[in-house]
Amino acid sequence: MKRTITRLLCIVTGSCALTVIAVASLLLTLLLTSQGNRWLWQIAISQLPQLQGELVDGSLLHGWQFRSLQWHQSDDVIDLTVDIQQLSLSLSAERLLHGELLVESLSIKRIDIVNRSSGDDSQNKEDSGITIPSFTMPLPVEIKALKIDELNYSQLDSDLQLENLLLSARAERQQFDIRQFAVSHAYGNLQANGRVSLSAPYPLTARLVIQPDDRLYDQLKTEGATLPEIKLPDIGISLSGTLTDYQIRLDSKDNQQNPHLLIVDGDLSGSLEQLMIQPLNARWLQQTMSLNGQLGWQNGIEWSGKIKLSDVNPETLLQGYPGQLSGIVATTASMNGQQWLAEVSQLNVSGILRTFPVSLSGQIRADNDLNIKADHLDLNIGSNHLLVNGSINQNWNLTGTLNAPGLTELYPPLSGDLSGDFTLTGNRQSPHVEYRLNADQLTMDTIVVDGLKSQGQLKSLTASDNQAHLQIDALSFNRYHQTLKAIELSLTGNPDAHRLSLDTGGKVLSSHLQLNGSLAGQQWQGTVNALNTQSMLGQWNLQTPFALQATQNEIRTEPFCLTSLPASFCLGKGRVSQQDVQVDFSLNQFDVEQLASFFPPHLQWESELNASGGVVIQKGQPFIHLNAHTSEGVLSVNELEGTYNKLVLNSELKDDRLDAILEFKSPQLGVADLNVQVTDIQQSRLLNGQLTIDHLLLELFQPFIPDTRDLSGSAGAHLTMSGSLHDPLLNGELMISDVSLDSEFCDVNRVDSRMLIQGDSAVISGQLDIGGGHSDLNGTLSWKDGQFAGLLHLTGSDLQCSVTGIGSIWASPDLQFNLTDTPELVGSITIPKARIEIKGLPEQAVSVSDDVKVVGRTTITEEQSRSPIALNTTVTLGDDVRIQAYGLGSKLGGSIVLNQSDDQPLTGQGSVELVEGRYRYLGQDLIIKKGQIIFQGPLNAPFLNLDAIRNPDVTQDNVTVGVKVTGPVKAPEWSVYSNPTLSQQEQFSYLLRGRSIQTEGEGIESALLGYGLGEISQTATKLGDQLGIKDFSVDTSGSGENTQVSVGGYIAPGLRLQYGTGIFNSVSEVKIRYEVLPRVYLQAVSGLGQALDVFYRFDL
Repeated sequence: MKRTITRLLCIVTGSCALTVIAVASLLLTLLLTSQGNRWLWQIAISQLPQLQGELVDGSLLHGWQFRSLQWHQSDDVIDLTVDIQQLSLSLSAERLLHGELLVESLSIKRIDIVNRSSGDDSQNKEDSGITIPSFTMPLPVEIKALKIDELNYSQLDSDLQLENLLLSARAERQQFDIRQFAVSHAYGNLQANGRVSLSAPYPLTARLVIQPDDRLYDQLKTEGATLPEIKLPDIGISLSGTLTDYQIRLDSKDNQQNPHLLIVDGDLSGSLEQLMIQPLNARWLQQTMSLNGQLGWQNGIEWSGKIKLSDVNPETLLQGYPGQLSGIVATTASMNGQQWLAEVSQLNVSGILRTFPVSLSGQIRADNDLNIKADHLDLNIGSNHLLVNGSINQNWNLTGTLNAPGLTELYPPLSGDLSGDFTLTGNRQSPHVEYRLNADQLTMDTIVVDGLKSQGQLKSLTASDNQAHLQIDALSFNRYHQTLKAIELSLTGNPDAHRLSLDTGGKVLSSHLQLNGSLAGQQWQGTVNALNTQSMLGQWNLQTPFALQATQNEIRTEPFCLTSLPASFCLGKGRVSQQDVQVDFSLNQFDVEQLASFFPPHLQWESELNASGGVVIQKGQPFIHLNAHTSEGVLSVNELEGTYNKLVLNSELKDDRLDAILEFKSPQLGVADLNVQVTDIQQSRLLNGQLTIDHLLLELFQPFIPDTRDLSGSAGAHLTMSGSLHDPLLNGELMISDVSLDSEFCDVNRVDSRMLIQGDSAVISGQLDIGGGHSDLNGTLSWKDGQFAGLLHLTGSDLQCSVTGIGSIWASPDLQFNLTDTPELVGSITIPKARIEIKGLPEQAVSVSDDVKVVGRTTITEEQSRSPIALNTTVTLGDDVRIQAYGLGSKLGGSIVLNQSDDQPLTGQGSVELVEGRYRYLGQDLIIKKGQIIFQGPLNAPFLNLDAIRNPDVTQDNVTVGVKVTGPVKAPEWSVYSNPTLSQQEQFSYLLRGRSIQTEGEGIESALLGYGLGEISQTATKLGDQLGIKDFSVDTSGSGENTQVSVGGYIAPGLRLQYGTGIFNSVSEVKIRYEVLPRVYLQAVSGLGQALDVFYRFDL
């Protein structure tokens, strides 16, 4: 029995052992072989329908490789999809046998997580706080390397893309260590490490470093954010304490010493229920912002804090508005479910904005029901003031006032004054609005608004007597020299039935518009009942009312006509939307004489114009056609009058092709035909066409050429066109012949020129006769590959040009005009002869004082005044150049080199010489011994070097007296000299009177007389010249009661006649003096007494 029991126990023990060995062998086979792992993976997929994917290969010893893994879960709580492109996992089997899970590596390539859950919690649960239970790991877990390449997370409208993620960590019992955590994003990198205990009080330490990328700044600017130039630094975050009492320290590294670096630092502390900010500072470009506050989330979300601004420059966000702002903004906010409340309890900001003082103060409060309260919201910028006060709840009670006398302080291009006020009252569904707005004058660029007045009231959305009114005395468009006057715009009614009227007055345009409309849902319908205009084109009236319809995406019009009998202008049914446009028009029996005000003087056109056309755009593809023609007509220019038989313009744009035909035929004026086709307009713009001009009289174009009194001649052309609009190819020739032109400056007697065109180049040849001279013009032009270039050469001799009031010159040019990106004129101009006679200063010769401001004048900067043509030309004055101007008579000589470039204004190098010159000044005859006007820079700033003496023939005592002038023309230095050397009073006496001071008192009188005679010297000199008296002058003699005023001059060489009369008595005196010898003269006097004296002059 014992043996049987023993044998049975052995059998059972053996069977169990074999079973254990078999099961262990099976498990080892499944875990350690690739085939076994695949079988286990198929079981897992079959038991978990949410899981899909392929196990490529793997075992416990060698790791696993998965491909196309997917987890999809969708139920009432969550809708989540996770896709993994590739996953590799490797565990340590040895450490697993010792009771530790060691992940040697976990590598994931491309993981996409899509969370379609709304995230809304439909149940409102009361949260009494956050509690964290203690937790003990059942076995140590270590991850040596977790690597994810490309992680994409999407939930509703938010997306997150990470370029890669790295993690190395260990968890054992209640300790969790993060050795390395790194995340790379397009906008920056994050690195972290730390330690946390999973048992109360949950102590923790951690260090995070955020490294922003420049792409974050670039993306914000791309999305339209107005951002200054900011360099983002690395930001360090240090955590310490426990989960229920932690401290956070923020700091920025300023290793680059970049002034645009944004420095952020601060201290924060908190618990599981709140976060304290104490404080958080941001510094950038010597600007500082500090934030103090408290954020709690135990019962909803609650916030209370203050922002302190110090020297913040608003130009960082508002370009063109530099300044310094400082102040405090205190805010509070709370949110609990759908309920929220926000309040600015303290707003006190002041400083400087664009050199003007600025301040903003007040309080404002708002909640989720859009109840808003503004308590003395006060804004001051310079002299401008805006005040808003009141509330919006179940009733409106809001007022505001605006007083802006200095709009330039707000926006520099805008000037003028603006004032107004508004009031909102009534209940929320039917607000009552009243406003007033006034401005004496508003100026914006070249637009000027005078006398603006606007007021209105909105009683309710259903009231029929709502009204708004706008009145403008004058609206000027200075750029176009047009002004509209007496503009009135009024709007009355409500959305269901309203009426708009617009009236303008004035000579340029007066009009009247009236329409009625109604709004039903998203569609507006209206009727234009009246449309009348009076302008330079005549009186035009709406024939019959027409209807309008408008929605958010489309506007439609019914057909209508404007008439100015017998003419009419009509539009057919029109439709305009975001994608499509359709409109047809026609003009019938229009008398072109109504366009006379737009024609240049002396041009008259008698004819009748008819035209029709249309514009259709469908899906971005245009179809445009125009057909215009006139009846047989008459063109008159001055005394030239010619009839024409045909004037037609037809053009069509369709299927990416443009066709245009222009025909003009006249038996007297000539023939012109143009036929052009352009294909593939969107891309290559291929060109094909012909131009024919036969004996076209140039008199037709005389009114369009300024300063031209007469023009004659003819033009002809025969051209074929090919190539493209960018690079046209032309073949043929252009000719002008027998051209004469009478202008304000030069009379062109004859011009014959020919341009021979071959492809993308042309050769020019021609002759010009100007005045009595002849010139030749030759050159080449090229426009290959869209680059225009050329070289023109002009040579000539004795070309005469005259300027009224200045004189005439005869010029001999040798000039070369290089046509490049910067055109250049080089060469020389010789002026062998000129007669310059200036009798009066032109108006622009007298400059306005620097402290005078001319209203409406545009200041021209030096950059704007520069010509786009570079210049390197030498002007040489010949032997027969003479000038007569304001008492100056002289020959001119010398030469000047004129230079100009794109970075340098016009300058001159050289000098003008005054040869054999004489100058009459203060009634005296001055001989110019030396005269130089030297140019070493801008032409308006020459250097003077002049030496002029009084005519020795009319100067007594063999004294030579003169004036020297040196220095820049704007600040010359004057000096008087004499030979022999005399006192200053004697020098002035000889200079102004030609003789010495006779008595002591006469010195002062002579000086005063010399100054006073300057006002009448030219008149006295001209009178003496007409009488044949040389050195005719007005003078004084004597002193006190014996002071006399005398006139006199030389009636023959050495014989002077003088007549004087007393100022304080009626005694007259006649004096005749004859110079016998240089030092001996006889003098006879007849007055109260008679005397004959002999004088001898000698020097001591």
